[in-house]
Order: sequence, then C-alpha cells, then structure tokens
Amino acid sequence: MRTGITFTLSAADRQRLRDIAAAPCSLQKHVWRARFILLSDEGLGTSAIMEATGKSKTCVWCWQERSMREGVDGLLRVKRPAILTLF
Repeated sequence: MRTGITFTLSAADRQRLRDIAAAPCSLQKHVWRARFILLSDEGLGTSAIMEATGKSKTCVWCWQERSMREGVDGLLRVKRPAILTLF
C-alpha cells in the first residue's frame, strides 16, 4: 500500500466486506471494492492485489484511499449519479 494510506478494519467491517464479497446478489463493483480492502487488510501489496483482482494500480489506490477516508459505506456509495438516456 502507498505511504500515507492506512486504515484499520474492525471485526464488524471485515465481516461486512466478506458478506458483500460472498453474496450472489452483490453488485460486482462492490465485490471487487470489498476484495481490494480485504486483501489490503491481509497485508498484500498493490501488485499482489492487482494480480488477484485484474484491476489497475490507480483503481486499487483510489479505493484504498476512499476506504481510509470514508470506511465501508464509502465503498458502497455512488459519488456521481448515473446519466439517464432516453433512447
């Protein structure tokens, strides 16, 4: 993980992320965000997380930083609304 990006998961947060990752009805974007943080919590570095998830370094860093700032709820929240198309 990058210098300056640190977070500690409580047992409740860790279980919540595991539940999200395991639930068949979870949105896939929430599943991989949960996996980023669970793998980070296990001590894996960015390269190992990238290999395990197939996502880019900047993507991993973005979600690690958001988790640090906003916790689990920040991983599930949509920051910008979807654009509706009328076609």
